[in-house]
Amino acid sequence: METFWQDLRYRLRTLFKKPGFTFVVVTTLALGFGADATIFTWINILFQAERSIVPGHRLMPDALRSPSDEARRTPVGVVG
Repeated sequence: METFWQDLRYRLRTLFKKPGFTFVVVTTLALGFGADATIFTWINILFQAERSIVPGHRLMPDALRSPSDEARRTPVGVVG
């Protein structure tokens, strides 16, 4: 564990000695994260916005429905 902290201190010292390199690294990471978030947001909007919520009675398979379920969904006065 001690070597981890030594390595971390060394890496931070190196980054502070080279501020130009540090700026490029941090900027590249920030742009990458921002682009990634933007792309996934647009994909989410484009592909999931078209889906509508399915009514609950359509989610249950016909084999699991009882005859009384069908009677409740049939409008009054409809035969058949």
